[in-house]
Amino acid sequence: RSSIFDAKAGIALNEN
Repeated sequence: RSSIFDAKAGIALNEN
């Protein structure tokens, strides 16, 4: 997994 993807997913989940 990529750090960028992980960070993006975390933010998206947090925002959603």
